[in-house]
Amino acid sequence: MTTSETVGDLGVLARAFDAVPVPLLLLDVDLRIVHANRARVDVTGLPLDEQVGRPLLEVHPDDPDRPGADGRERLLASLERVLATGRPDVMPVQRYDVVGASGAFEPRWWNPRNEPVLDEVGRVVAILHHAEDVTDRVREGEASREAVARGVALQDRVDEVEADLVRRARELADANARLRRVLDQQQRLARMLAGLARVVAAMGAVDTHAALVAAVVSEAPGALGVDAVGLAWGQLDHPLHAVQARAGEAPREHELPRRSPSPLASAARGRRVVVRDASAVTSSWRAGTGALGAWVALPVTVAGLPLGSVGFGWDAPQTLDPDELAVLEAFAGQCGEALVRVLRLEEETRLASAHRNFAEAMQVALLGAPAEVPGLEVAVRYRAAVQAARIGGDWYDVFDLGDDTALVVGDVAGHDERAAAVMGQARGLLRGVACALDDRRPSVVLAKLDEALLGLGERVSATALVAVVHGDDGRDRSAGGVRLTWSRAGHPPPVLLSADGSVRLLEGGGGPIVGFGLSGTRRDGEVELAPGSTLVLYTDGLVERPREVLDVGFARLTDSLTGRQHLGAEEVADLLLDQLAGEHDDDTALVVLRVPPA
Repeated sequence: MTTSETVGDLGVLARAFDAVPVPLLLLDVDLRIVHANRARVDVTGLPLDEQVGRPLLEVHPDDPDRPGADGRERLLASLERVLATGRPDVMPVQRYDVVGASGAFEPRWWNPRNEPVLDEVGRVVAILHHAEDVTDRVREGEASREAVARGVALQDRVDEVEADLVRRARELADANARLRRVLDQQQRLARMLAGLARVVAAMGAVDTHAALVAAVVSEAPGALGVDAVGLAWGQLDHPLHAVQARAGEAPREHELPRRSPSPLASAARGRRVVVRDASAVTSSWRAGTGALGAWVALPVTVAGLPLGSVGFGWDAPQTLDPDELAVLEAFAGQCGEALVRVLRLEEETRLASAHRNFAEAMQVALLGAPAEVPGLEVAVRYRAAVQAARIGGDWYDVFDLGDDTALVVGDVAGHDERAAAVMGQARGLLRGVACALDDRRPSVVLAKLDEALLGLGERVSATALVAVVHGDDGRDRSAGGVRLTWSRAGHPPPVLLSADGSVRLLEGGGGPIVGFGLSGTRRDGEVELAPGSTLVLYTDGLVERPREVLDVGFARLTDSLTGRQHLGAEEVADLLLDQLAGEHDDDTALVVLRVPPA
């Protein structure tokens, strides 16, 4: 239902209230007047604006000059009983004088009744006070009794007055019943609309069809006031996948043939099923409905294309007026939109994952297997960027240098085929330069790589880190550890996990990036890797994030490694990819070197 339609319904309700021929007052729980209908204004002679917002007993006090006046006290007691019990209270005919046009109190007799207005949990939120002015009939009755006392037979008139009182009381009861039905309908519809908003918000927050189904079966019963809910979907010419659940129970999933007579299958074939009373339908129409007393099943479509169906069930028969069915239709439409969205997201995720796996496999094939380092553990990893999902410019390498072993990670700018081609050239040049040089200090290797890249004839920008594990000093690596030197060309520093579980960045060995022939001193760093320690070389995809300073990424890296000294090289590599190389737009290369404990 649209907002304009709801406002229109409230306007009808207000006009119906004003048109009731019996004087009516709507009071809040503090007994202040919220509204008075025209009959009430006419009988009291008080304008509406002099009544609304004021306490009822202030607007109508007792006549201070009439001894024994107790109308105010009796009325207050009745109103308090309604507030305390939440039940109607009928008062006997009583005298309650009111101020007339002259400003003086005039005798009046009333036939009052107080009705509670309850919210959805049964709390009193207002009181409907109606009091019919029966002054004329009381006076006629008194006159009749006086005449009888004088011997005049006026029984016919008395009977007429009594019959009129009965008729007017019945009219009042009918009007009150009609008003209560309108109020109940409006309250139920308002609860359904509010519930629809809640469940639509829950469906909008999910990104898989399993989470969508969970949101529907958990939120819809309470939100829409139903006892059971079902959802079915599937490709054309295939059985439907159906999920059904009663409020508060675990959902039941099953395969549903499209030609099944069940309401869900019928609705999936395009048929709108509305059964207000199960006792009025044949057994074939009850397929799949269990002990439900009423049910509705609606097609779920988007742009005219059938997707499945959604069903609702109640334990007892229902009236299901057009407005309530319109809310359920709106929910079915929202289910269709949400189902299309999550199925599209799942397909996009599946394709992205396939592309990413292909890119990683291609990159690993290009990079090849690392050389073995005697007595040490080595693990390498590559993770493609999520958005690009293509081979890129990050690389790793582990190769022999005589008695030594070189460990390399590098990053050529870009995430495309050109970056991959340049990466292949840079990786090959670095290997060739390192093997050809007599001076194999990492800083010298990087300086020669810079010169070689300039000779390619095109501008190349790359960062790299070269580390050398020295094997020429004759030490038992499992007993005395390993000497390692490194140099960085604009690259993030290596990180060292010590045998005691502490972690630190190795900040030394800095220098400018390669490929531009930039001037600047290249330095070497050196560290002793004790038994039980682990060294990690990585590209910036592991630590960099958009709109975040790099120190935050370094802190995240060191926190992930702290206390993980018991993990092997392969386990450390998996840990870092799982925790840090997540869903962001940069690829990552890793080399992990571990010296086994003594």
